[in-house]
Amino acid sequence: MLARVDLAESDQRAAQLSVGNQQRLNLALALLGDPDVLLLDEPTASLDPKQRRRLWELLLARKADGCTAVLATHSLEEATALADRVLLLVDGVVVREGSAAEMADEIG
Repeated sequence: MLARVDLAESDQRAAQLSVGNQQRLNLALALLGDPDVLLLDEPTASLDPKQRRRLWELLLARKADGCTAVLATHSLEEATALADRVLLLVDGVVVREGSAAEMADEIG
């Protein structure tokens, strides 16, 4: 699993990892049990663009295997890449629901 998140070669302890690498380690730990559902809060917030794309590929592969992910993100690009259904929340209240493409069209 560490290889899947590009951490297999690291010899650092978890506490010594950068924030982005800690984020990737947490994802690897979450995937260890091969869960049917993932709950992810801003999973790419501390990742560089290469690692962000790598995470997207990993999540899309899990999706193809039948895994469901509930993802909180501020990134419309991320929602478009990963989500089938998007809820827009304002102060914890759903104000819009639809596909990411529909939302992108509305935002313009």
